[in-house]
This record gives sequence, structure tokens and C-alpha cells, in this order.
Amino acid sequence: MGRYDHYEDSVRSRPSRRGTRPRTKDRPSHDDAEIGLVTGVDRGRFTTKSRAAP
Repeated sequence: MGRYDHYEDSVRSRPSRRGTRPRTKDRPSHDDAEIGLVTGVDRGRFTTKSRAAP
């Protein structure tokens, strides 16, 4: 018997980083969304122009 024969038995499996909860299938419909144009992005914030704007 070697020194590392039982190595795999002692290794713990880690849970996935995202967890085990499945993604939801309920998606937003966006029926009331306005059409626009993204004019800038700053640290994840979007600057937009909509069609109704002059």
C-alpha cells in the first residue's frame, strides 16, 4: 500500500459558486418598454435618448 492510496476519499467536494437553485423561467415581457438609443455608459449607468425626447 502506498502513501497516497486513499487520497481521493479525503477530498471534499465544494458546492458550485452559483448555488444549486435553478434559474427561473419567468422572464419579463418588456411590453411597456420604450425604444431608445444608448448615448453613454459610465460605471454601469446608461445614458439614453428616447424617441419622444426632442
